[in-house]
Amino acid sequence: MCQAFAECGKIVSKRLLTVFPTLLLAIAFIGTARSDIVMSTGFSGGEQMLPFATMNLKEDWTTSTWDFSMLVNARSQFDDGIGDAQAKAEWHGDTEVAPKTELELDIAYGFDRERTEAVKQFHIFRGDVGLEHEFENFRIKADVGAATRRFANTTQKGYSSLDRSGENLVDSESAVRVTLFQEAVFQPFVEAAFVERDYFDSPDRGFAGPELIGGVTFAYPEFTGDFAVIFASRDVYVGKNVNVVGPYVDLKWLVRSGSEISLGLGAGIEQDTSGLADLYPYYSGRFEVLQDVTPDLKMSFVLNAVVEKRITGLETELSPTVTLTWTGDNGLGVFGSAGLTYAKIESLEATSEPNFEIGLQWAF
Repeated sequence: MCQAFAECGKIVSKRLLTVFPTLLLAIAFIGTARSDIVMSTGFSGGEQMLPFATMNLKEDWTTSTWDFSMLVNARSQFDDGIGDAQAKAEWHGDTEVAPKTELELDIAYGFDRERTEAVKQFHIFRGDVGLEHEFENFRIKADVGAATRRFANTTQKGYSSLDRSGENLVDSESAVRVTLFQEAVFQPFVEAAFVERDYFDSPDRGFAGPELIGGVTFAYPEFTGDFAVIFASRDVYVGKNVNVVGPYVDLKWLVRSGSEISLGLGAGIEQDTSGLADLYPYYSGRFEVLQDVTPDLKMSFVLNAVVEKRITGLETELSPTVTLTWTGDNGLGVFGSAGLTYAKIESLEATSEPNFEIGLQWAF
């Protein structure tokens, strides 16, 4: 048992370097598992190129009446020791508990360490339970989940210890979705949810409110996705109310074999865990193109966009990235990417920061 959460954070950071052999050993004991593992190493950065190492694991297996899947991503960048580091592990299980009734369980853990002038790192634990039942002309699904974010106090040479306990929080959500005409190509749906955030040490900073999503989901052989509108409202404990109306879009188009285009649009309400406690609406978008140049060479283009309507002004961020990946028959490959982060804060001059990445990867 760790005596202090800060010590836990340091231990987790170090153990990111040993997660690879531990996971490989665990996989060896799951005889029916189907695994995809990609490990990579290289250099990334903008003005300064720093070494990094990553691992991505995707695994599926079946035990009795349960179907399980696991997704693990870990990345560590080295800068006079461990610099930035991220890790995420997601576990999913589903089973049929009765005719046309399915139970789903989701568990996730995340770790994030950002090293700037002072280290900032936190842990995320999330759990979710879902129950879905199919009727003759519609289906209904109910979900209940919660996630907690725990910040670790850190000390960096030249700086005093940073107490972030006031940022520790728990997010909870309950949702119900009804989908009509489940056998049809076009399936109208409506989803109602209630979201709440509570801070452990600063209860007056929490908020709560409903969300309502209405639209249609469809599935053609080459074109699938959701197209809807979301309305969200949040009441802050200090008496302020914030609303947002925006798109809820998730589209995927398989142009042809080896060529795919996807688009995602969303809207919501967020709050900084430190600094200003005001809520602000945001709008986000992601456009992605995946293309097989040759059977061994793949190209991707990704454009991420976020617009935040803060009380201090409108903030916009655009991040385009182009990546080329070549993989041989033995699973060994090389990759490289180039991107740019453009940021504009109202009344301030815009900034742009290039970023590059090059390295080797091994898929097995």
